[in-house]
Amino acid sequence: MPEEQPYDLKPAAAPQPEHPLASAVKQAQDEREAPKTENSPEQNSDEQLEDIRRNRGIAALAYVGPMVFVPLVWARESCFARHHTNQGLILFLIEACVWGCFQAIGRLFLPLLSIRVFFWPACFISGCLWGLFVLLSVFGILHAVSGSYAKLPAIGQYNIVEE
Repeated sequence: MPEEQPYDLKPAAAPQPEHPLASAVKQAQDEREAPKTENSPEQNSDEQLEDIRRNRGIAALAYVGPMVFVPLVWARESCFARHHTNQGLILFLIEACVWGCFQAIGRLFLPLLSIRVFFWPACFISGCLWGLFVLLSVFGILHAVSGSYAKLPAIGQYNIVEE
């Protein structure tokens, strides 16, 4: 008599539920594969790519304080440089206004700032703002050097320089 094989009595595995991020990943893949519109900066023609290649370094200067005026003079015909100059100029103006406010507050309230209760919070606030400005500048420099048209958070939607 042949030996009997035991039957596999395990139930069939239930279908796994879809991961919550799977739909977001699929949507991002679909957007990447979709054709870009003609006015999109991501769709670069040879002319735009040459402009980006030629002006990456000078666009990065737009995020280094008063050096923002160099791209305004040397690369005024470059759309890429004007984009980064616009953001660098807005960042520079905000930095100058904040610095001016701190100077005015310091001069008006100098007797109070000599008291430690007010001095350390003022140093902390100015340090945090300085760190934020440095972070935004580094973010802008990295995008300029990489050839990206990315906008800075919170200030990227404003335009001073015509792009």
